[in-house]
Amino acid sequence: MSLKEIITKERVAYLLIFPFSLFSWFFSPADLGMYRSNDAGNSWQAKIAVNRGVSISSVSVLSVAIDPINSRTVYVGTRGRGLYKSQDGGEHWYQVKDMAGQLAMNANIYKIIIDPDNTNNVYLGTYQNRRGRFFRSVDGGQSFRETYVVSDDKYAIFAVEIDPINTSTVYMGTAQGGLLKSVNGGQSWRVIKWFGDVIADIKTDPRNTSIIYVATYNHGIYKTYNRGASWVSLEDRTSEFQEANELEQIIMDPEAPNTLYLATTYGLLKSYDGGDNWQSVEIIIPERSLPILSVAVSFINSKLIYYSAGSAIYKSTNGGVDWSVDSLPSTRNAKVIAFDPTDPDIMFIGMHK
Repeated sequence: MSLKEIITKERVAYLLIFPFSLFSWFFSPADLGMYRSNDAGNSWQAKIAVNRGVSISSVSVLSVAIDPINSRTVYVGTRGRGLYKSQDGGEHWYQVKDMAGQLAMNANIYKIIIDPDNTNNVYLGTYQNRRGRFFRSVDGGQSFRETYVVSDDKYAIFAVEIDPINTSTVYMGTAQGGLLKSVNGGQSWRVIKWFGDVIADIKTDPRNTSIIYVATYNHGIYKTYNRGASWVSLEDRTSEFQEANELEQIIMDPEAPNTLYLATTYGLLKSYDGGDNWQSVEIIIPERSLPILSVAVSFINSKLIYYSAGSAIYKSTNGGVDWSVDSLPSTRNAKVIAFDPTDPDIMFIGMHK
């Protein structure tokens, strides 16, 4: 499911009141949930067990985060089923029950961020009880506290980012178009800018955290060189690619942060100069045939690139020149691709109906 479809769904009154129904609970497809590869995507296995015949095979996945220090700990954000967690690399899952009673077990969890300096700090961008809400945990997800809620119904929080150098600085982007900043780990917030469009993603340059990219759903990317004091619109840089401004995700090359990838409704775009110029990556599906749902670049080899479209994963080992198709044992949409941060051969895919 693309961001466009998700935004549309959030405006359907029934789903605003009941993020999931009894029908969807009992009759959801059984090939959803999580899949793991131990060989860099050559083969995939379902990782859906909860206990004694109970599984997450009917759970639609929206987000995945892997603990950067202990990669056996994996968090999964779902549509209408709250937050799940595994402490054994995805072999078993349990639904997180917030001891503070603030994070609902039927929330939509669109973004999960783990503090790399203190992995007990976990941040969530969500949609719960008809509004977008930001939650923070300081105990590894045992309890959460809501520290921000959007002002109007029907608007989610899709984007959360953490400053990789000063991890007490957290950014949040709302579907109302608000970019907010916290300097105390998400406890309180200040507005940086209202963009007037859904904020789909936020990325901070890890080598120069004064540089921040904000991907809006309909008006392309904005870039700041001074932590948000001023902004440059890059929308016209992608205007030659029809529907390229309908964005799903922005990805940085871990080895060269000036190299960017855009997952769009048009297809996959790439920039070598921090967004000033873009080119279409020659992928092996037609332009505008399917939205690119997710992109991942290996953290040890930037020529190893993956993207998902529909229920397939596409892989390039030479920087996007040639592609192969990795088949998945699922007919659903491959919504999220995530690398194990300690082992580049281990990957997770989250499926969405």
